[in-house]
Amino acid sequence: KRIWLICKDARVQEQVHGELPIWGVPALCFPRMHAAPVASGLPDPDAQAERISALTRFAGQDAEGSRLMVICQDSLEEEVPALQELESQRRPLHAGMTLDPESFQQELIGSGYHRVPVVSERGQFARRGGILDVFSWQGEEPLRIEFFDDVVESLRFFDIHSQTSVRRLERLSLLLQAADGETATTPLQQFIRSDDVIISIECDLPFPAHLTLTSGARADEIEELNRQGRPALVGTVS
Repeated sequence: KRIWLICKDARVQEQVHGELPIWGVPALCFPRMHAAPVASGLPDPDAQAERISALTRFAGQDAEGSRLMVICQDSLEEEVPALQELESQRRPLHAGMTLDPESFQQELIGSGYHRVPVVSERGQFARRGGILDVFSWQGEEPLRIEFFDDVVESLRFFDIHSQTSVRRLERLSLLLQAADGETATTPLQQFIRSDDVIISIECDLPFPAHLTLTSGARADEIEELNRQGRPALVGTVS
């Protein structure tokens, strides 16, 4: 079961998301779009990338995806790329797959990526022999793809400053194109499925919640619900 933790404001969202790891509960945090505006008035590209990253991982399109999303109530009506848009733009990768490096480079260029000597920001890629680095539009960290001829030997996220690997993974999906003005959008609320578990934290929702938590609720109570996977549990914890 997927679980949505819907908080009344950014303060509660930050507090809840910060406490969940203490109880060993992996969770995604969906940034509010107006939380970090830029001078031009356009959406902040980092916040936009973080939002898309959270959506793709929560939708099950990433091997490291969490089953728990923490959002603010007012984000429910914010426009986000439609699920079908995200699905159409994703490029699945996994260790051991056959992938021609030259063709993949052209695919990246055709999707708006720029080739650079060393990646430093989203939408860039670099090639050095059998290593291809890509900083995807939705990535929180750049990806290093190691090839042996036309076979993907390994996939690793790496630190953009030290250029050293931070963790290895077996599979993931890259977002080939960034969201733009022509991308079909939908309110975030449309991502909630009928079998998802809804937990309301100090807010009144326009739809039923399986559980309502007050200010006295603790992260361990949320972890217990997550562990048991009880979508029918309804009540108020204070």
